[in-house]
This record gives sequence, C-alpha cells and structure tokens, in this order.
Amino acid sequence: MDSIANLVSCAAATTADVEALVAMCRVQCPSDADESIKIHAILQDGPAELQKLKKSMMANVANLQQLIMGPTELLQQLACQTAQVLRTSTKVCLLKSQLLACLHWLGDFQVLACIPLRHSVPIKDISDLAGVPEAQLCRIARMTMAFGFLCEPQPGRLSHNALSAAFVTNPALLDAVMFLAGTATPSALKMAANTQRLNYSSTPQATAYNLASNHASSFSTECEQRPQLRRQWSAFRCYGTGDVHDDLVEILQALQCASHFFGKPVQMNQPGCIVDGRVTIQRRPMGTTQTIRDATVYILHLTSCTGGTEGVQAELKLLVEVLKNNRSGRIVLTSGLLPELGTIRRSVEALARLRDLTMFQLANQRELEMAEMMSILNMEPLLWRFGIMNMPLDSPRIGLRSAVLAPKQPDKAARFFTGSKTVRTQKNYFRQIQHKVTSYNGSRSESMAEIDGGPLINTTSLLGHLEQGLGKSYNKPGIISTHQPANHLSDLLTLAKSHDDQERGGTYSHTNTSTIYDGKNGYNYLTLTYYQIHSIAKCLAAGLLANGVQPKSTILMLIPNGAEFGLLLWTSVMTRLTISCADPDVLAATGPDELPHLLRTLEPSVIVAQDTRTVLEMDRLVDELPTVRPLCIYVDRSAKKSGWITLSEIMEQGNRSAIDQDQIIEAARSDDLERIHSVLFTSGSSGRPKGCPMRVGGQTHYMLSQSWLVDERACPLALQQAHPSRAIAHLQILLTWRAGGTAVLTGRGFCVSDIVEAIRRLPITFVVLSPPMVHEISKEVANASLNTDSVQTVQVGGDAVTAGILAKCATVFRGAKVVVAHGMTEGGGSFRWPFEHTPMSQIPHFGGLCPVGVVSPGSVVRIWNSAEARVCKRGESGALHIRSGSQIRNYMSGASETSFYEDGQGRWFRTGDVAVMDPKGLVYILGREKDMMNRDGVAIMPAPLQNCIETLTGEQAVAVSVMSESQGEKLFAVLHSLASNSPGDINRHIEKMLGKQDSNMTAGTMN
Repeated sequence: MDSIANLVSCAAATTADVEALVAMCRVQCPSDADESIKIHAILQDGPAELQKLKKSMMANVANLQQLIMGPTELLQQLACQTAQVLRTSTKVCLLKSQLLACLHWLGDFQVLACIPLRHSVPIKDISDLAGVPEAQLCRIARMTMAFGFLCEPQPGRLSHNALSAAFVTNPALLDAVMFLAGTATPSALKMAANTQRLNYSSTPQATAYNLASNHASSFSTECEQRPQLRRQWSAFRCYGTGDVHDDLVEILQALQCASHFFGKPVQMNQPGCIVDGRVTIQRRPMGTTQTIRDATVYILHLTSCTGGTEGVQAELKLLVEVLKNNRSGRIVLTSGLLPELGTIRRSVEALARLRDLTMFQLANQRELEMAEMMSILNMEPLLWRFGIMNMPLDSPRIGLRSAVLAPKQPDKAARFFTGSKTVRTQKNYFRQIQHKVTSYNGSRSESMAEIDGGPLINTTSLLGHLEQGLGKSYNKPGIISTHQPANHLSDLLTLAKSHDDQERGGTYSHTNTSTIYDGKNGYNYLTLTYYQIHSIAKCLAAGLLANGVQPKSTILMLIPNGAEFGLLLWTSVMTRLTISCADPDVLAATGPDELPHLLRTLEPSVIVAQDTRTVLEMDRLVDELPTVRPLCIYVDRSAKKSGWITLSEIMEQGNRSAIDQDQIIEAARSDDLERIHSVLFTSGSSGRPKGCPMRVGGQTHYMLSQSWLVDERACPLALQQAHPSRAIAHLQILLTWRAGGTAVLTGRGFCVSDIVEAIRRLPITFVVLSPPMVHEISKEVANASLNTDSVQTVQVGGDAVTAGILAKCATVFRGAKVVVAHGMTEGGGSFRWPFEHTPMSQIPHFGGLCPVGVVSPGSVVRIWNSAEARVCKRGESGALHIRSGSQIRNYMSGASETSFYEDGQGRWFRTGDVAVMDPKGLVYILGREKDMMNRDGVAIMPAPLQNCIETLTGEQAVAVSVMSESQGEKLFAVLHSLASNSPGDINRHIEKMLGKQDSNMTAGTMN
C-alpha cells in the first residue's frame, strides 16, 4: 500500500473509532450528568467493548502519527513525555523512554551515519563498521522501527526511512537527542533531590544539572567551555522545545512586507516576503547601552538562553524609555513568554512549560510571564506600539502576530534594533557605514577617522570550523597537489584504513587515493578527500602523542606547499600543537645564524623536513639544543635517515597505541581559545624577522571576519600557492576547508606560470595575486589564449592596489569577482570589501589607489596623527592603528614592544602603514611608513606616484628617493620605457593629478 493510501485508510479508521467511542460514551453517561466529570471514569472503567474500542483508536492514532510525524515532532514528544504522564498510560511513557534510550545509543556509536541514505545494507556490515554487537544493534533498531524510525526492507538488512534519514542530513537533530538523553533528562530526574538538598537556592551553580553532571560550574559556564555541549543545547532549544531560532534574518526581512499595515494586527508567513541582499545583522548583547535612539523597530529576542528575568525586565524598561523619545519606534518581542494557563492549545502550552522547567533545572532561571511583561508595558501611548513575534510551535512556518510596524521610508534605510541583533535594510553600503559610526560605544563622531566595526561572536574551535567542511564534503576532495603524483601517499591511506571513520555519509570504499582528477587528460595529481585527510590526521595525532609529543608543544615544518603540509596542519589542529613554518631556502640566504636562532627561539618538540640539506643541518644543530632532542620527521620516503622517522611510522605507532582517537577529537573541539595556535615570522624587511604568536581565538576570529572571501562560489577549487611560512597559506587553506572546498597546492610559491598551468588543466575558482603578478599574468593569458571563465573570485593584495590593477584583473578574469583583501602576519581581517556587486568604474579611489574596504565586525580602526598625538580627521593621512580580536598581542622575545600600546579601549597595534579614511568610512592604505619619502618637508608616498606614471605611460614604474648632499632628497621614477613621453611630460601629469609637491621628479629608463 502506498503512503497516501495508507494515510487515507488510517485516517478513516481513526475517524470511525472516534465516532463509535463518542456514541458509546454517551450511552454510558446519563443525560443529566456532567460529561466533563464522568468521561474520564467511563474511559477508564467502562465495559470491555469500550476498552477494546479505545485500544483500537489509540493504535490507529499512533499509526497516523507515524505517517505524518517529522523529526521535530518526534523530539518534542520525547521531550514532553514527562508532562504527558497524566494523559497517557505508563506503558506508553515507558515505550517513549526506551525509544529515547535507543536513539541515544544509535547516536553515541554513530550508527545512523553508517547506513546509506538510499539503499539497504546487511546489519552485520553496519555492526562491524560501528564496532557494536550485531544482535544488540538488531534489537535496538527493531525497537525504533515500532515508532516509524528506520526500517528493515528484507530480513537482516537495514535502511533509512524519511524520519531516520533526517537525523543524518541534519546533524543538529541528533545533537538535540544527545542533549535530551545525556543532559536534560538526567537533570530533570534530579530535580527532587536538588530541592531536598538546597531547598530555595537560586544560584546558577545550585541546580539539578550540577547534581546530575557532578560539575561545580554553572550550565552557562559549561557551555562556554565545552563547544559540543553548547552546540547540543542550541539544537535542543530549536528542535526539542520549539524555541525561536537565533537566526532571525528571514523574519526580519519579511518585516518590510508588512510595513503598509500601520497600527493593525497582521499575520504573515515567511517564505514569500524575503528580499535577498537588503538586510544585514549586528548584535548588541543584552545589558549593554542602547545607543541607537531613532530605530524604526526594536526587536527584543528572548530565548531559553537569555539572561535571568531581572535582565529581561531591565531591558524592557530600557526600551520603554527609548520609545518615549522616539515617536515612530516600535517594539517587537520574540516569543519567550509563559502563556496564561489554558489560553492556548495544551500541546503548545506544554512546550512553553517545558522551556521554563528546563531553564529552571539547568540554570535556576525562568521565562517571563505574559502578565509580568504587560505590567511593564501597561502605559499609554506605548502599549499600542508593542507586538509579539513568535514561531508557531506546531508549524514550521514563521508567523508575526499583533506586530505594529512603521511605513517604509523610501529615502531612508529602515533600522531594526534588537537586544541581541541590529538589522538594517539599506539602499547602499555607505549608508550602513554611516550608521555603524554611531552604533557602538567608543566610536567617535563621523568627522573623526576612527570606526568600531561592532562585535563579532567567536566561540567555535579551529577543529569545529574544519568539521563544518568535513560535514559538507565528506567524500569530496579537500586537497589536490599538482606537483605530487596520485600514489604519493598510498602507504598513509593504507594505514588509515584500519581506523575507518564514518562520522557522516554512507560510503565504505575510501582506502584508495581519490581519482577525481587522476589520469584525466593524462594528469596525475594527488587528490585527498576530506574523509582521507581526517582519517590520516587522527592516526598521526595518536602517533605523535604515543611518541611523547604533548599538546601546546611546537611543531616546526620546513617543507613546501604540498599534501604533507595540509595533513600536518589538520593534525596539529587536532593535537592542539603550535605550528611554525619556515622556508629553508630563505633561511640559507639570510645567513648561517638564522636557523640556529630559529631553533633557540621556538624550542620545537617536533621538526619536519624534506630535503637532505635541511636534514644534515638539523642533525648538527639539534644536539646543541638545551632541550631534549625533538622528534624528527622526514617526509621523503625514498631515503631512510638515521635518527629520523617517517609519517607512515608515526601512523603505525598511533595505530598500535591504546590512545583513544575520539578523545583527541573531543579535546580539540573544546580547545582553549587562548592557546598559541601558530608562530609565523614577518618578512624581516626592517630587520630580523619577528615571531608572531597567534592565539587559537585570533585565528578563528580571522577566519570568521574573512569568511566572505572564500565562499561557496570561490571554494570548489581554490588555488593556494603561498609557502607555508606565510600567514596567507594557513588562512586560505583553513577558509577553503571551512567552506567545504578544495585547496589546490602548486608547491613552488607564487608563480604566474603555475597559475596559468593550473587554470588550463583544472577549473580553478579562486586565485590570489599581488599587483606585479597582475601585469605578468595579463601578458601570459593573452599569449596563451587562456580561458579563465571558471575563476569566480580574484583576491588582490600584498601591496598597494590601484584602480588600474583592478581594471586589468577584470579584463583578464571576465565574470570574476575582483576583491581587495588586507592581511598581515600579525593578524588581519579588519576590513571587508563592500564592492562585490559594484561595477569596476564605480569603485572610488584616492589618488588612483583602491580602498581596502570598510571596518569589519570585531575590529576598531583609527588613523593616528603621531606628531600631534591625536586621531586624524576624515581625509587626513596618518598612521594606521588597529585593535582586533585577530591580532597578536606581542612579538616573541619582547621584540619591537613599541609596536603595541594600550589605552582605555584596549590593546592597539601600530601596523606601520600610512592610511587615510574618507568621509564615508572607506580606508585607503597609501603605503608603508618606512617607504615614505620626504621632499621639502612634505611626506610623499610612492604608490600614488607610481600609479600616476603608469596611467600616463602604460609602463610599470618604481618611485625611489636618493639623498644628495647638495640638493637633499631627490625623487626618481624608473621605467622600462617612457613611451614617447619626456620627463617634463611626466612631471606635468603628476602635478595635474597629485599636486605640485609631488612633481619635479627625474624620470629614467632601464633595461
């Protein structure tokens, strides 16, 4: 019988049973009796025929529920089973308890992920893969089948149905189950014992949760310290209690569709009203000052993790005070209220009571009651300006009830401000910039060159970000190394096979190197899937720990940009090691003292090398270190080196050890955000390279603030050329993996010919270029007749970027998004490019230079007048200072301490750049302070001069200054060709474009 026919038959049978039961009850109940009093007794103590009919009806209702119930309804039923004891038999409650226990068992052993989504497999295969007894798995699976979860299409074979498959495709559902079974239910069962123990205590550390978990810290503290618990709690709130989801983007976008309803209740459904790209979000934590006084709508978002009742009351009173001086303002309160008893359906009220009790058991908190809220707002004329937005608890649709909205103003961006988020619709990005200037405490007036980009929520560990990509692209390539053959790491893959990890997906044959690009058109590229990277990294992590390498120790890698670097990067994140990388060729060219200095500075516990020269040099130096000899790993398998170990030997030792790899992963998920993730070194252009200790929280902040850069369009085949010693290599690979894309590694560093070759052979989607590379690649593309249509995003940076560079990029990569991104070894992500959809001709420039963007959330940027010790005005150039969660706090060994300073706002970094901020908040970097030239007391930056000359001549130019004893500092421009222009022509063009103080250069040519 098909599902529709089954549904019709079940509904008809249920209807017939209900009609028969009602008729029988009326016969049993006298006409003059109170049916509300007698009906319960009749149903419980009636004749055998009635009891038989009642059982038939309950069975049909259960069948009907199984046919129409989705995962959310299942979770809410399980969560509310205690509340249903009075309405259901003890037997039903016991069955639901067993179902919850079975789901928890399936989740704990990752059994659901071992079952393919679209076909059945033998139960024996699944038990072997999950490492559980076959008989036990069979009993538990068949118990869940009684509730419509999983199915057994043939004896001994297991498959998903629609209900169980949802727990694989949406892992948050399984997180909700794990929280319900492992945290919420044990806490609920300890409620009585906690009351006996502590009676009326209301502290957050004296809860049933503390008693059940045997933890001394509060539930909120545990969530902050344990990302897995925080993730499970969020999922339980969303799917188990019907809580309004944190992500209100769609709801808030839909608000403008109701703007023509003024002073009238309105009911809206979400899907049809969304206008993409017109809404942005900012957050304001509850309890902080409300700085926006002229918003159209204030949205107070109350959830089950909101602060205590007193905090909510204080926030409401604060908003009421704001509205007294804002005649057009409105309050919209997202549902987080307890309804009055009996005013709504029992099932909906049960979920509201569930949220309230859960908050009590976990944190000694409660939800605000409707009467309390109305008493705060019970004043005219404010009451009519209040509305409640809620998520109907029995429907997947989003509703807006009794919301009073202001009419849309076509010439002014509407702003919605909430206790946790600010949402603005906008006509253009600059209007948003102007709003940001006054939206946060510490921001100065719009005339001053200092902007606070607002807060950035940064709580996920590095492994948590990698697991996002792992979940999206489990069986897809994570690494393609174009300079290594397909079978290069076959020994590592064979060793990883014994520790096959099936966290997601249903494919079993992962033991061979991926062949997605192998052999295609004769190419033989090493390709590793996310599964393979993760599996190898787990074995390597266990092997490192087995060799005595401890978390927080340092691993120094002296290897090129290849698959081994990618594997060790993932492994280091998993093992919580501090990563440092160096280029042996650069070290050798710098001088004989550089490598010994590096070893003394880092004191590494692990050294990884590839070439024989480095190995011999290391053998000479490590014995002189005051510490224990590091674990030395040699990645070249072709030649065994005494005292050195290979990656495959590390994996073998990890496989033989008793180290629990799952515990390694769990510890990495809860990584300390203050731990030092990496120590990379500056270029050393102004002296000896300085070590930059980047915290885990700094790296994740950097990734979050730059997540717009490598998005879903750019990540499929992101070309990564930088040597691992450069910060951009780490950031780009991590961003690509976070998005679930493929990092294409070329091995030789930044090389235009490698870019051309990669684009010719692979549909590359993301490319990074420096300005000199743009000139070179434009010639290569023209000569090679290269098709660049696959490229979706081109990042330009590393030097001053001119309007001409962007225009040339747009010509070479037609159809690609060309962006400017700013970053430093000391940290980056302080700017966001706002012109992704702006025509190239409309991007503003300053003296021919392009902006680096607007200030990103999580960063504060100021332009500083060092001579007068003040913040510059807009349009005035000065030193660029940044305060950001992504920046380092100091250099290693106390180097260059003056690069950092503290004021009342926090710790600032002097970047060494000269910059200017325009009236709209755009920041332009003019060049490095050390490159500044001085002519007659006027500071001149080379980049605008060079751009001006290149615009006239069409040739690359270099501006330099030379000191003369008789004439002082003289400016020179060096070109390949004057292109029929005289030096006088060039000086007149410069004077016209930049002013007289920048002219009077001496122009010359060179071969």
